Amino acid sequence: MCQEASSATEQQQQHLEKQYDVARRTICEIARQLHLPFLETKLYLKFFVDMRDECHLPATLTILNALLNYKRLTVVVLSRIREREDVLAEMKNLAYNYTTKTVGTMEAQSKALALLYGLQQYTAKVLDAIAEWRALLTRPFPFVWNGVNYIMKVVGDCRFIDSSELKRVLPVQLAAHPLCSTLTSLATLVGTGTLSYPMKKRYTTSSEQTRLHRMEAGVYEELGQQKALHKELAGLAADDWFLPCLSLPSLIPNCATGIKVTNAGWAERYRDSIRKSETLLDNTGPLLPPSSASAGADQSPPDTDGSQSSRRQSAASSSGNSA
Repeated sequence: MCQEASSATEQQQQHLEKQYDVARRTICEIARQLHLPFLETKLYLKFFVDMRDECHLPATLTILNALLNYKRLTVVVLSRIREREDVLAEMKNLAYNYTTKTVGTMEAQSKALALLYGLQQYTAKVLDAIAEWRALLTRPFPFVWNGVNYIMKVVGDCRFIDSSELKRVLPVQLAAHPLCSTLTSLATLVGTGTLSYPMKKRYTTSSEQTRLHRMEAGVYEELGQQKALHKELAGLAADDWFLPCLSLPSLIPNCATGIKVTNAGWAERYRDSIRKSETLLDNTGPLLPPSSASAGADQSPPDTDGSQSSRRQSAASSSGNSA
């Protein structure tokens, strides 16, 4: 009887060890694939995964599932980006052909309108996917693609198209309206190559146009949002605090306010990563709609220094976790 009980206990322990082995291996692999901050990975391993007991298994599995969902949504964003990049490549090719007079004006206009509609739709899908991806995070961190913040890349793409010969046949300045929110009948123009004048200059009240307008506002605000975020992260890092990416308040109550870093080497490494991340910020200035260019010229990121102290005190009292 005692031998049977001992054997059952041993099997349970082996099963538990196997679960932890699989969870640790998967967590580390996803963290590597998605470039999760090393301090965040250390946090999950130190306080949950490497405890390797029954008590911490549910939390470990929660972290694993959160990372799997994070990876899934990352793949969705990448898929949407690939679709948009395909349309963008076609538009750039059309711009080249029109510049070299390989295609005439009427053909260029017809193709450009179709591509413009596709670019509008796929850009909206990318922004929706990034918004869903960001819903998992503690802050609106940038989605970095090929070393750049992809939302800021949308701005650069628009400026490129505006500077090409296609500006002669396109009915909108994309740098001002990256989702063509002022073109209320763009879908009906596809394939016709015709335009009706005068073009409407005001945003419509339809739900779709309102949605596009709201997305454009998000694109306009991205640079300021990222500057404010960088300032906040740099302020935290200066005092040896760091902010995890994933929002897991049920496991880490202070995940959205900051976690103390007690290892001096790790703290310096994290500060260095924050300094390097500044290169993601575009130095050409924010994209603003024409109607608000003057009003928004002096909109600097809010000062977060005054609020960091209270956040750190709250973080210290809400949880004993430190990395």
